[in-house]
Amino acid sequence: MAPLDPSISCCLITASDATLALLRRDPALYWRLACPEDVSAFERARAAERAGRGLLGRLLAPAPLDDLDLREGEGEVHLLQDRWAGVDHLLVGPEGRGPLTFLRAGGDPVAADAGYGPPQLAGPTAEQAAELAALDGRIAA
Repeated sequence: MAPLDPSISCCLITASDATLALLRRDPALYWRLACPEDVSAFERARAAERAGRGLLGRLLAPAPLDDLDLREGEGEVHLLQDRWAGVDHLLVGPEGRGPLTFLRAGGDPVAADAGYGPPQLAGPTAEQAAELAALDGRIAA
């Protein structure tokens, strides 16, 4: 893998697999996770979603949710900003085979670009999740 541009910044938000699945089905809810205090961001996303559907799509679409039911530990925001290159090196490694390689690979765009590229949903493989759990246990000890 190519080295990262040190000017890249990163913001990570914790979410369970169930929440990620819900966000994939209802992308406007991303703004409830990322900006819970900014109701207008969610409302704009929901309005754009409705405007993009035809009459039949609006009639047949399932009723959208208005909020997320987050579990403990979800919705925590971690702003890495310019520290991202260091974290990337420690957890992905120079060979690009560490437990966080899924972050570098990107994910599924979930919302419109807000100026830094579109927000993406990404999660680890089962093997990466096990590596992360082991790493978390070593850090906590």
